[in-house]
This record gives sequence, C-alpha cells and structure tokens, in this order.
Amino acid sequence: MAQKAKPSFSEEPYLYSFASNSTGAATSHLQRKKYLDQILRLVGPKRAFDFWGKDTYLGRINTVGNASIINESYLKPLRHTDSQSPLFVINFVADAWRDFVDKLKELLEKGILDPDGPYANLKAKKAFRSVTSEYHRYMIDIVYPLFTESYLGTFEAENKRIRDVDSFLKIFTNFVNEYTKVSGPITISGFVESAFCSPLNSGLVISTSEDDHNVDFTKSEKYMLDDNFDLVSSVATYYGFGIDQNAPWRFVADLSSPAMKEYMMGVEIESFDLGNQNETDDCDNPLVPDDFPVIDPFGYSAIPGLEDIVRHAVGYNEYRESLAGVDDAETIFRTFYSTAHTGIWRTDMDIVKVYFLDFYNSLVNRQPNVSVLIPDETGVCLKSRIELVRRQAMSYDKFKQNGVYGDKWNLKCYYLLRRTERKMNHHSRLIKENLKELMNVYNFVSGNTDRKYILALKYLQQDILEPITASSLTLGTVGDINRR
Repeated sequence: MAQKAKPSFSEEPYLYSFASNSTGAATSHLQRKKYLDQILRLVGPKRAFDFWGKDTYLGRINTVGNASIINESYLKPLRHTDSQSPLFVINFVADAWRDFVDKLKELLEKGILDPDGPYANLKAKKAFRSVTSEYHRYMIDIVYPLFTESYLGTFEAENKRIRDVDSFLKIFTNFVNEYTKVSGPITISGFVESAFCSPLNSGLVISTSEDDHNVDFTKSEKYMLDDNFDLVSSVATYYGFGIDQNAPWRFVADLSSPAMKEYMMGVEIESFDLGNQNETDDCDNPLVPDDFPVIDPFGYSAIPGLEDIVRHAVGYNEYRESLAGVDDAETIFRTFYSTAHTGIWRTDMDIVKVYFLDFYNSLVNRQPNVSVLIPDETGVCLKSRIELVRRQAMSYDKFKQNGVYGDKWNLKCYYLLRRTERKMNHHSRLIKENLKELMNVYNFVSGNTDRKYILALKYLQQDILEPITASSLTLGTVGDINRR
C-alpha cells in the first residue's frame, strides 16, 4: 500500500523542532513548546505517554502514593529482540509485544507496511532494568566516591573526626544534608522517586532504539514523519500499547486499555488438532517428532471491532480473579500494583544501613589509621599532641533491633533522610514536633517491638511524609501526579 511521502522541512517547517541540549535556553524553550503544542498535535502517537510530565511515576509509585518496585517473579522474557542477553518485561506485556510485532511482520509481508524505516523490522533493544541493581551501582559508583573523595577530601577535618562508626554516622549525616539538596537521594524510595530511575524500571516499557531523547529533530524527522508511523501507532493500540511522545521508539503498556486487560485476563482459547502423526505409542497416542513446531494456544479479541485480532493470551490468575467484570482504570491499576509490585518503605532503612556499614568498613580498610589532634589540659599550660587513632571495623550487631542503632534510631534517621530527599523545608520546631509524635506512636501503641516499629513507620510514611500523589496514579483517566 502506497504511503504518503514524508514532507521536507522546506515544505512543512512547522513539523520540525530543533531543540536539543546544545541549543540555547531561549531557542530550546520555543522549540520544545513547538514540539509539544504543534508537532505532537499534528503527527503525534495515537496513544501518547509523557514521562517528562503526567506519566513520570508510572510503574514506580503505587496507587496509594508510595514508591514500589517490581516483584521480579512476574517478569517474562521478550520475543523479537535485538539483544545478546534476554530482555524481560511484566508477563502480560511480553505476550502483547509478541502479538504486536507478529502483526507488523504480517503487514510487512503483505506489502502494507513500508519495508524501510525504523518501524519496518521492529525489535526490542532495551526493556526492564532492575531497580535494586541500579540503586546498588548508584550507591557504590556515585554516592560513596562523592563522600570519600570529594567530601572528605575537601574537608580533611571531617575525615579526622571519624574514629569509629558513631563519629562516622555523624559526619555522613552532614554529608547527606548537603548532598541530597543538590545531587541525589540516599534511600531506595528516594531513588525510585528521583530522575535516576528510568521508565524502563517499570517493566512496562520496551525501547527499540538508542537514539538521544533530547534531540527533537530526530523524533519528528526519523520517527513521527516516517511513512509507517501512523499505521504502527494505530496497530499498537490494538495490542494495548501507547508510544512515549518524548522517545517515539519506546512502546508503553497502557494498563487502562481494554486490549492490555485482555492480556492480563486472558481470552477464550482455541483448541488444536495436531493432525495424524502416523506413529503412535502403546496407548495409541500420536508420537510428535522432536522437530515438530510448538504451537502456542491462542484466541481472539472480544473487543468490538477487533474480533479478528489474534491474542496469545492465556491470562494470569492473579489478575483474572480480581478484575473479572471490572472496567475502571483505578481498580486495574490498584490490582496491578498490589499483585506485581512490592512497597519498599518498610525495608528502606534495612537496606540503607547495610550501605552505611559497608561505607564505614571500606573507609577503615582504605585508611585504617588517622592522626588526631588531642588537647592536653592536665597541666597549667594548655598543650596539644597528635595521636594516631586506629579505626575499628564494625559488624552489623549495632544495627540490630536491640542494638545501639535500633528501632528508634531507624525511625529518626528515616524521617530526616526522607524529608531531606523530598526537600521538605520544615522549621526546626516542626521537625521536633514530628519526631515527638513519631516516638509517641512507637512508645505507646500496644504489641511487641515489631508491631510498634511497623505502626510508627506507617504513621511516618502516611501522616508525616505523606504520599507522593493525592489520588490514584493513572495515565490521565483517574488523576495526574501532583507536582511538588
């Protein structure tokens, strides 16, 4: 099928934006506005996602406003990839991607899809990235060097004050207060809420290119003005996908789409006849040759107008049981997060304390001795001497529930870390009041220490820090993210 020829810049300059990281601030502002207000409106995706705006926290913040990460047991490998190692996404998204790309291949074979351009032979290059793995690299490769080399290297007096883990934590707190204001988070919740976390961490996004997100010209010239874009954008919606408007090579699972819901729930599966294989076993069952192609069960969409769409969608019980007869987006989102995700606020401090300990012990190994100026006030004349102090490595015992840095220290530290990460400029008086309320919850609620700690932590999360959203996070149908 002949497609309309791509317009040149001289013919239709209003379809091209030249904003990039190399353009000046004024030019970038005008060109970005042109891209958003004009180009996307005229040639943008049929179903657009905006990870620079309303969809920032998709797959990262759950429906009650807390940072969450994927339970990786719900991942499934992708077909149609261009990667030496397996790529993974959420199980039902992998099923949808298989059918979507199969359909594009069919359209290509029939001559409906143009054989040239970035959408002609679609393959996944990037998919799910583990939050915990990226957080670990961030802490080891960015935070620790900044602390030991930049901060302690600049403030030598601070380094010399570190004699044991107690003094280390005081100095590290000073560093955190300065670092998080200008650079980045410390907790994994803060990491998930930050720009260090990618849409790929959601398990809902599949990227097909390595192109630069900041070059607007490429987005329109190479992708949205490609002869196949309009068709591919439409076909994507048949399988529950939208397209990232700021990276039109990325396909995003639309959880509010009836098509994607069919992959979550499953469709009525067709039966198969393997045919006469001639040879049979002793029980007259046909013997299938080793090289016989595996036939996956499939059915057809029940969505009006899409009844001829093939779906390899057996469905997943964990979604099927909760979503039967449900059509509203809020319930679908809530089911997805409660099923395939894990809230991380309960374990934030357990994780960050391991890094505190590792950072301290690494510092000890790197610089086991430190010279300290010791004032001598025993005589009539005040004198000082330099003393060599040997730093001692520490075990995790001090961080246990009944250790020096137990529950109450956890609660206080977590509050101070998270308020700094959230840039909550509380007055010192309010900070004291919040800490008093927090300790009152811990001290006076009934139950054992485990229950006291969890209830106090829950109070801190919900009532003091507050959720990052005011209502359910959706793709625009239920409510957008509140700006902070």
